[in-house]
Amino acid sequence: MVRARAPTRPAWQFGQLILTPTPPGSWLRRHATCRQKVPISKTAIQTAFVSALPFVAPEEGLEDALVPCEDPKAVDAAIAAALAAGARPGCPAIDAAEKLKKEMAKAAKDGKPMPKAKPRKVSAGGDKPGFGLQGEGRALGKVHDNSV
Repeated sequence: MVRARAPTRPAWQFGQLILTPTPPGSWLRRHATCRQKVPISKTAIQTAFVSALPFVAPEEGLEDALVPCEDPKAVDAAIAAALAAGARPGCPAIDAAEKLKKEMAKAAKDGKPMPKAKPRKVSAGGDKPGFGLQGEGRALGKVHDNSV
């Protein structure tokens, strides 16, 4: 004889009312007033970033090391140093270094000046970077007048 199984769907799908000891809307009040119990410091975030992505620092170091390079041998040395420090083979920084090396070889063959690597963009940081303070540089609007 086969026994009937209990339904596996939640009760709300059957249209049944589930009674709970908490009044309706208490979940909203409970989550709306949540506060962080343990403050997270900037050093903790930076430490977690470095431990999770250890290849970022060597790759940024490679981008910085390419700027003073004046010949393909210096580029090769910078790539080797970055790989030894933990950069990923085939990363965008190494691709840019290889491209710079090819451009240097082409410039040497054609007798043109050696190309330079562009310095890495560093974020501005600070409070509201790129935006002026409210009220800074504001003036009263000028009234349009055609009578003059």
